[in-house]
Amino acid sequence: MPKRRRSDGRGGGCRAKRPRRHLYLVLDDWSLGYRIRKIDLSSGFDCDDSSRGSISGSIAALGEQLLPSPIFCTNAPRGLPMHFAAAFGSKIMAMHPRDDGDEEDAYPVVHKRLITCFDVRTRAMVFCPRPKEDQRYPLYIPVGNTLFALSGSFQLLNLPPPQDQSGRWCAKSWLKLPNPPFDSSCVTSQAVHPDGQTIFVSVGRFTNEATFSFHMAEDMEKGICRWESLGEWTLPFKGLGHFDSKLNAWVGLSTYPDAIGHLCSFDVIAAAASHGQSLSRKVSKDTLFSQDPAERHVGATLIHMGRRSKFCLVQCVCVDDRHLVGRIDNYREEGAWPCRYLFRVTTFSLKYDQNGDLLHRR
Repeated sequence: MPKRRRSDGRGGGCRAKRPRRHLYLVLDDWSLGYRIRKIDLSSGFDCDDSSRGSISGSIAALGEQLLPSPIFCTNAPRGLPMHFAAAFGSKIMAMHPRDDGDEEDAYPVVHKRLITCFDVRTRAMVFCPRPKEDQRYPLYIPVGNTLFALSGSFQLLNLPPPQDQSGRWCAKSWLKLPNPPFDSSCVTSQAVHPDGQTIFVSVGRFTNEATFSFHMAEDMEKGICRWESLGEWTLPFKGLGHFDSKLNAWVGLSTYPDAIGHLCSFDVIAAAASHGQSLSRKVSKDTLFSQDPAERHVGATLIHMGRRSKFCLVQCVCVDDRHLVGRIDNYREEGAWPCRYLFRVTTFSLKYDQNGDLLHRR
């Protein structure tokens, strides 16, 4: 006989359901720009779209399943996914550079003064001010209700309170900050201190390895803020490191050549770190990347799911389909081999074992 669930003392006999977790993929799979697709991490499909279909582009599936239909499309120059930023909790911002040439009319959404912002919660699109300078190799760092844009310049955009009860908002303008002492194309990793006041950036691509910090003033418009060099060392992960309160460390994808696809944790640096400070780092024993020899790694993104030690890894792989003999002749005529792109989505939790080793559990 099934056990009866205990009441929580508030008149209910059932436990409250946990909110669903969703993943939003911005894909360069549309002839006119990009499409956003919503993935329900509990089922692998968009929970409010039963009309799933195949993609007209080259990206064909999520694991063994078809991707859900797009919930939003944005008209912008293709091949520039780095100009998208997720910020302010539920907003996806498209900050593609302006085109002052003859192709301007081809992308009417790429305005000279405005950028588009799509809210995944309300499914509404609003316009926000464009950064004061176009970003060449942009690096976007969201910190609470602030978005930092790092390129040849360094700027921030604050999120003001809603204008009215409808929840609409309109950011005013970007604020220019002191320029970084490095080129954004050299950045290998970045992390935000849990105090929300300090940003750490490591460089090492096309230049000597080094790490810098930027401390925010309480009043960014009036306060003094500057970049500081912390020495010739780098954060041991690729891209953004996510702070996990349970581990009390940053977590990211390892940059060590013999640990590609492994996770790496790194003790949080003090906000006022000394030069050349060396802290404890741990690398997981097992890789999270696909080990299928028929799949070629294309890229991967690690996402913190907001709860303690809960993460999601999205890996894109290319599958060689030359074994499909019946289709080879058609592809030979077009001058290309058949190839499919798959997304492997893995959710997992992290912990340290009794020996202090970093473990992940799916």
